Amino acid sequence: MSVRYEESAAIFGDGLNSSHLIMKTYGVFLQAILAEATDYKDVGVRASPVVYISRDMPPFLLMHGSKDEDVPYEQSVEMCDKMKKVGVRCDLVTIEGAPHGMDHWETHPEFLWYKKALIDRLQKNLR
Repeated sequence: MSVRYEESAAIFGDGLNSSHLIMKTYGVFLQAILAEATDYKDVGVRASPVVYISRDMPPFLLMHGSKDEDVPYEQSVEMCDKMKKVGVRCDLVTIEGAPHGMDHWETHPEFLWYKKALIDRLQKNLR
């Protein structure tokens, strides 16, 4: 059976210290989860990256626009905090006033500093 998920869904009470999880996803991963789901709470929990955090993860750099309307900024804060709690290095760079996605930042000179921040972080971590 093919499952197609095209609408945003809000899952409340996901047990992950956030009041809701907004999913706006199209893809095989979510389709597989939906095909096996017994309820939508299960889908929200299994689709959330915070449930896959382990101390074996590599360092992460999250860059998130503060005006993101697709993925709540607080989810990046939560992700980074939880990674740090298990001993994984995580840095969160906030692009003040930026919407969702780097492609939307390209036409705004005030957001382009993210490129230097990204390169600096990569150079620092890949030595």
